[in-house]
Amino acid sequence: MLPFERLLVAAAILVLASCERTPVQDQHNVTSAQHAAEASAMGERHAEPDVAWASLDPKVGQYPSQIGLFTKSAVVDDLRALLGEARLQTLRQNFETASPLQRDGTVLFTSGNRAHEGGSEAAYLLLDQAHKAVEVGLWTNGALSVYKTPGSHIRKPADIRTMIANSAAPISTAPSPMETPLARKAIKTLFEGDHVTYEAAFVDLDGDGKQDIVAYASGPEYCGSGGCSMGILRATGKGYDTIGRTTVTQLPIRLLSSRSHGLHDLGVAVSGGGASGHAVRLRFDGRRYPSNPTTLPDSATMSTEAGHVLIPSAR
Repeated sequence: MLPFERLLVAAAILVLASCERTPVQDQHNVTSAQHAAEASAMGERHAEPDVAWASLDPKVGQYPSQIGLFTKSAVVDDLRALLGEARLQTLRQNFETASPLQRDGTVLFTSGNRAHEGGSEAAYLLLDQAHKAVEVGLWTNGALSVYKTPGSHIRKPADIRTMIANSAAPISTAPSPMETPLARKAIKTLFEGDHVTYEAAFVDLDGDGKQDIVAYASGPEYCGSGGCSMGILRATGKGYDTIGRTTVTQLPIRLLSSRSHGLHDLGVAVSGGGASGHAVRLRFDGRRYPSNPTTLPDSATMSTEAGHVLIPSAR
């Protein structure tokens, strides 16, 4: 082959090699550009929650209902993912009466309770903007459950610590006043008979500032092998309404922190009369307390040491 022909062949080989490499190189360049664009987009998506949560800053001092905190704010999706739809709805209900959104360092917080059921149906919310973490405390029937972003440890502001401490503290009851003629008449009407004696505890069951009455009778008309009768009278300002006549109860009678329809639940012992010894929770149904504790479902069973003793066993 002549030198000139060799040069032509070499040039052809170089051209072919260049053509073969170009698509690969172009594909590599396109792929790299795509990766860069995707990485940039991912970075933007990760940044969005920070920007969204920062939108709550101007809302400090406003009430949750004013800013749609649980319906349309930047944290609703986070709350739904943490709680699920059912608990999120409970959270909204437990913020019917609420404090404004407040700030403590990097933590935003607020607390609330269901109308007329503070202490038994309540909640708090903590938002740690620095770490995009959420903590929710939810009281249902007086029991506190805490839900939080996995791995998070949000420092609780003093107001929230006080709220939690108060919920766990024994219920304080006002000293029993001297039994007034009006109260005595109401109890005597509740427990009629010539040989009836009773013990009474005065306590504000519904938080209206008036002293209601929980009374426990003794005597053949009101006692049997399963126990004696308990009566519950609600103060109206003009007198008393009977909101409970409960048979076959045993002492002690306890006042519980949980509430039902705005009134404290009561705990009584049940034994004898075919019932095994245990304690049950009596819940107000909006009109009355249960009439027979031995017929309540297993879910009403409670610890024998729960609550605050109103009328002790030693009589």
